[in-house]
Amino acid sequence: MTGAEDMRMPAYQLLVDFAGHVIEVEIASFRGELRVEDHLREHVAEFLAHVRQVPAVNGVEQLAAFVNQAACERLVRLFAVPRAAVGRAQPGYGLAQIVNGTHSAAHGTHGGPGSKAEFGLLFRPICVLRGPFMDKLAEIMAHKRREIAPLMRSVTEAELVRAGTARPKPPSFAGALRRADGQLAVIAEIKRRSPSAGEIKTGASSVGQARRYQAAGAEALSVLTDLQYFGGMLDDLRAVIAGFRTASPFPDVGGTHPLPCLRKDFMVHPIQVLQAREAGASAILLIVRALADEDLKVLHTAAAAAGLDAMFEIHDESELERALRHDAQLIGVNNRDLTVFKTDLAISERLIPLLPREVVAVSESGIFNGADAARARSAGAHAILVGEALMKAPDPAKLIAEFRAAR
Repeated sequence: MTGAEDMRMPAYQLLVDFAGHVIEVEIASFRGELRVEDHLREHVAEFLAHVRQVPAVNGVEQLAAFVNQAACERLVRLFAVPRAAVGRAQPGYGLAQIVNGTHSAAHGTHGGPGSKAEFGLLFRPICVLRGPFMDKLAEIMAHKRREIAPLMRSVTEAELVRAGTARPKPPSFAGALRRADGQLAVIAEIKRRSPSAGEIKTGASSVGQARRYQAAGAEALSVLTDLQYFGGMLDDLRAVIAGFRTASPFPDVGGTHPLPCLRKDFMVHPIQVLQAREAGASAILLIVRALADEDLKVLHTAAAAAGLDAMFEIHDESELERALRHDAQLIGVNNRDLTVFKTDLAISERLIPLLPREVVAVSESGIFNGADAARARSAGAHAILVGEALMKAPDPAKLIAEFRAAR
């Protein structure tokens, strides 16, 4: 499999195999704009699916950015193909004529190889796959980008700083996870459903669940704000934090201190960081597997500007290495492989001992009882993030006490 960094070959030497279900979702709006022979329609539309303005000069940059990101997320497979014999049409040339014809017609120039109107890059789509080509995380990330596309705009560092200073400073998320007594801190998650567990607690009140968690003694909260896959909303985060900001937060359960909240979502753009700070979150999640290094840098910088902690989520050694290159001070080891949603606590046991001592270590997913918590603690975790077990627990306080008693 060719990586995105290997794409500096001549255009005619690269084939791109797009995932079928991505094309099925994205292609519809382009079919009416394409004026090509029927047997080429699907391939051309496939090629143009993420280039919103074909005639525009910046179409090349848009396409290059899409392919680069898609390759990182395994949305495409890249194949090197041999050159044709001298004097013969090169692979993809027919498609080049169509695309460049569209481009040149709009600009009054002549299409064809070598002309100034020709795209600098050409990717020739081949067969559309109809199977489960993309992993689940890639599917979720693709949906998230479509979901936030209407909201995307330039977000400056100054705007993020203003958002941070204009609002009450949230409690430190990372700071809450190192207990002085050495026991495990518990991040209690508000999650109504998930792709792996299905429905967990349909219709659960985020505020009501936060009250239960605070009464149970959780150190921090994780609030899912993804609707499509997890049944959460940004309003859930806003409502929970608004409750903590009252004169006597959740007085009916005896809690008097606000809990730091993680916005648990699939971050792809600084606008989501701004939303998190405006809602009152203390931290955001950065899934290393789902983001290119440049994206991690941009989002981490945005979080710092807004006064938020960033929890880098990893699942293997290469992701740990990348997180540390970005100076991650809070790392969550996800025991669930998000490509197939298989859970194995051995992931924490393998990776947490590799973290530098100054990094706050969190074990995420697959923790249901004291025995599971004991494994995380023995591996060196400072905290555990628990969703499904606590959402379903008749008595969250009893379960949290069991986690803390783990040795």
